Amino acid sequence: MISKQLITKLTMIAGLALMATNASAVDGKNYAGIVCRQTSGGAVGFFGGTVSNASTASELNLLCPFVKDSTSVTSGTVTVYDRNPSIDVSCSIITEFNNASGNFFNFASVTSSGFGSAPQVLGFGAIPGNEYYYASCSVPRISAGNFSHVASFVVNEP
Repeated sequence: MISKQLITKLTMIAGLALMATNASAVDGKNYAGIVCRQTSGGAVGFFGGTVSNASTASELNLLCPFVKDSTSVTSGTVTVYDRNPSIDVSCSIITEFNNASGNFFNFASVTSSGFGSAPQVLGFGAIPGNEYYYASCSVPRISAGNFSHVASFVVNEP
């Protein structure tokens, strides 16, 4: 005869197993733009957790590291503020592998569409995995006193 206490325990264990399975379905990581570092051009500015271009003369080029703990990137987004009517914000999400033969890359590129005060959420799809992940972004110069920003990234792994 199975006791009521045993049935309750088995039900709880099954429920926990289901929650653990669902929780691991997508490993999404969120990064503030402030994790990025300048590689060339522009002038780094910060507004909250975003990184902006404080230059009126040139575009700001950034590299932004990501944590890799899976075999690939399944999807993601970059949230940007494009406030320059002539130059778009552009980012490439890159997975890289190095060996004796050289460096090998897989990437997906996204670009803002138009300009304005509202954030733009730019989506990208699957990218085959390699040894490490990062983003490379170009942020337009100030236009009419308005700063363009990289606000955040979301990187999803299986």
